[in-house]
Amino acid sequence: MYDRRRADRQLKIRLLQAEVVETLLYGCASWSLTAEHYTKLNGTHRQFLTRCIDRSKRKRSDRPLCYAQALIQAGCEEPIEATVRKRGLCFADFVMRMEDSRLPKRMLLGAMAGGVEYRGGQESDWVSRLGEDLVAFNMGDDKEGGKWKESVKDPEVWYNKVEDGAAWRMRK
Repeated sequence: MYDRRRADRQLKIRLLQAEVVETLLYGCASWSLTAEHYTKLNGTHRQFLTRCIDRSKRKRSDRPLCYAQALIQAGCEEPIEATVRKRGLCFADFVMRMEDSRLPKRMLLGAMAGGVEYRGGQESDWVSRLGEDLVAFNMGDDKEGGKWKESVKDPEVWYNKVEDGAAWRMRK
């Protein structure tokens, strides 16, 4: 479908968002991604977008589109990284409002009871990646510390903060 020249560009992009991107990002709210992972996701999204807007490297001899230009030409609102970070922050709101006895809350926010650390250092956990997401959306401060845990108690306020943070990230 995406390689058909006669198909409507907007239809291709809507199908891409509904089928490919949603399948690609299934369960991303609980992922702990590094910068390398975000680079791979952005590259994959760029490849799909360039196929949808009929401008792939094999068809044109000029310079390929960068990810930002592909997003603009396709009319996408935000990059994959912003979507993943937003979903993670909204999931954090959901987890924080759970009862303390619930397994997801104990697994994601709890400390390990035993075991040994990895020799090369611990891999980042969900909470540390959540802190990076807060900083990326200009919502986390060294001065504030754990204030985000208090602000997630009101889901509507938290969601608005996440949306404002995503908009700030897009302007940056």
